[in-house]
Amino acid sequence: QRESIDQFEKWLSNKQRTAVTPFNSPIKTKEILDIPVVFHVIHRGENLGTGTNLPDEKIIEQLQILNEDFRKLNDDQILTPLEFLDVATDTEINFVLAKQDSEGLPSQGITRQQGSQNTYNRSEEEILYAENYWPSENYLNIYIADLEDYLGWATFPFSDLEGNIEINNNRLLDGVAIDYKWLGINENTGSFNSYGRTLTHEIGHYFGLRHLWGNQQNCSTDDYCLDTPNQSTSYSGECPTETAISCGTSDMYSNYMNYTDDACMNIFTQNQKERMHVVLNHSPRRNTLPQSPALDNPIITLNDLGIKTIIATQLNDCNGFLLPKVVVRNYGTNVIENFIISFFLNDTLIEIIDITGRYQPIAIDTIDFQAISLDNLVDPVLNFRIGLVNQTEDGNQNNNLLSVSFSNKITKSL
Repeated sequence: QRESIDQFEKWLSNKQRTAVTPFNSPIKTKEILDIPVVFHVIHRGENLGTGTNLPDEKIIEQLQILNEDFRKLNDDQILTPLEFLDVATDTEINFVLAKQDSEGLPSQGITRQQGSQNTYNRSEEEILYAENYWPSENYLNIYIADLEDYLGWATFPFSDLEGNIEINNNRLLDGVAIDYKWLGINENTGSFNSYGRTLTHEIGHYFGLRHLWGNQQNCSTDDYCLDTPNQSTSYSGECPTETAISCGTSDMYSNYMNYTDDACMNIFTQNQKERMHVVLNHSPRRNTLPQSPALDNPIITLNDLGIKTIIATQLNDCNGFLLPKVVVRNYGTNVIENFIISFFLNDTLIEIIDITGRYQPIAIDTIDFQAISLDNLVDPVLNFRIGLVNQTEDGNQNNNLLSVSFSNKITKSL
């Protein structure tokens, strides 16, 4: 059952109402939420710093804009119309370049990959995201590419209501995309001048904000925020300098969730902040971001062998035999000359292998284990565990254990 707008909004409203400390409470303390970000530059093969292969400086510039906009540190907040100053707010959301990648290796939060095609449209987001994907429960993936017909787009969050799924509830398609011409400051886009607000707008959607005019640009739909007046126009391509009125009230055209030109965007509101914090505290794949290991410095140690991947191949379709393998990597700074790895089926030890070799830092290898039968086992789990490394305790326990389960499956020999 696909989740409707009404279902999502009812869920979000209930979460706001039942919060232990309401957002409008005078005793509400600051709750700065750090979000780990990885920028994926999907380029056309140009030299670094040219064309679609934007330089690091442009990405750092955009990150600073995001933090200024979301923390109400933007210089142009002085342009916010006086009547909206009392609802303008610091959203208490802070963006941090990921400090480690999904394997725990040091990262600068920026990747570069020549794309499989020169441009991407919205129907090709699966191709774009597959160019370089990091787990979306631990990273806000931002894809920078040459987009067709779009300045950018974002995946909207969904509720944790049982039985309901978001229309596109696919972790591999969860992220934000932006056309390279609208990243950071660029006054030569061929359209309006970019001051980095396209990404501010799209990340607003990623955290659950809707356009101020709702989805129909009339006075009967809105964004479910009480402190943003109803309006019947998107202000696309406009930059008003005087009070604008529709639906009988002044329009908040300076809000980041309009289509106003970048130069006229300068405000998030208190209710918008509340929505984003509800999403970041409760919505699947958003509520894990503030606790992501990507926010921590990677563990760098002398002896560190980790399990990278499990491969379990079914030998044929007529029995429950599997041939398990694991891919291990040397994540430490020492050369690894020997290690021990164990294989368990559920809690039963199946095999211990003592490996002797010479593994340079970052080197990988595939370890084969004996074939096993899952005959008549309910919900079998394969567990692999690293033991001694270089005849001493492994220096990083975080990557020494990896499991794969075959949930709700009974395998029988025929």
